[in-house]
Amino acid sequence: MAQLVMERICVDMSDHYDKFYANEGPGALVYMPQAKPEDSAFYLTLPALLQAQHDAKQEEQEGPAEVLRKTIVEAESLVPGKGALFIIQDDKEMRLIHYKREEERSPLFL
Repeated sequence: MAQLVMERICVDMSDHYDKFYANEGPGALVYMPQAKPEDSAFYLTLPALLQAQHDAKQEEQEGPAEVLRKTIVEAESLVPGKGALFIIQDDKEMRLIHYKREEERSPLFL
């Protein structure tokens, strides 16, 4: 059931992703459920992702730096309208979701 809920959320959020991509270029939608509501969701463009990766490396945060590296690679090759990139971050971890629209059961987590 959780998988179905995640897929439905990804389908809905992919439409928002497409609008950000069209207006700002390649990037990823970030969701931080434990942040204040006004800070919990935002879009990071490629330059912002590169800066965030640099900052994570400087702070020796290997896990987040690796997630951001994967996000950058995926964002650079993503075909608009065919998929969407989401980063989910809470107090314990950061995770990349690459939702592929054309796949019936897209693997969600990278």
